[in-house]
Amino acid sequence: MTPRTKEANAQIKDERREQILYTALKLFTKKGLADTKISDIAQAAGISHGLLYNYFKSKDEIYTELIRIAVSSSGGMLEQIEQTDMQPIEKVHAITYGILNNAAAYEESACFFALMMQAMSYDKIPETAAEIMKTAMKPMEAMCRIITDGQSRGQIKPCAPDQLAAAYFAAVNGLVYFMVFGVIAELPDPGLLIPMFLPN
Repeated sequence: MTPRTKEANAQIKDERREQILYTALKLFTKKGLADTKISDIAQAAGISHGLLYNYFKSKDEIYTELIRIAVSSSGGMLEQIEQTDMQPIEKVHAITYGILNNAAAYEESACFFALMMQAMSYDKIPETAAEIMKTAMKPMEAMCRIITDGQSRGQIKPCAPDQLAAAYFAAVNGLVYFMVFGVIAELPDPGLLIPMFLPN
């Protein structure tokens, strides 16, 4: 048998690390941080405790890395759309369809949204994860800027931008959360959320 190359070993290590992360993501989403044990993650990933500890020192480290991924991916798409030349209401359309269609197509995307929603409501999460979550307000800030721009053009209803942005993200996250937990079989047409922005 030919020995594996360093590149092959690195690829296997990366794939195993991703397997652990996405297994943990599903468990954290369904059971929560407190009720998920490191042994649950190892068992669901089909690996031993010892092997798991070669990749992550603790359950908190796994959770923190997932929060880092969730925050990074959620803000990136929205901020990219904000920088386009589209009209503000068109940006709202693009963001809404992007978030919900992505969540419908990829289970991991839906779970990341649910994980962030949980993290915002938890009293105790790892300190580093809590620091990362503070940057999760960037999508909210970007949406407020889009709303303010839309209001100045008469495309979006006059109201407090932060309140409209909060209601919007609560609706989006709630829909994704319902899908993850099987309350609804599939996400509704994203267009149903657009009227909340339109002037009366």
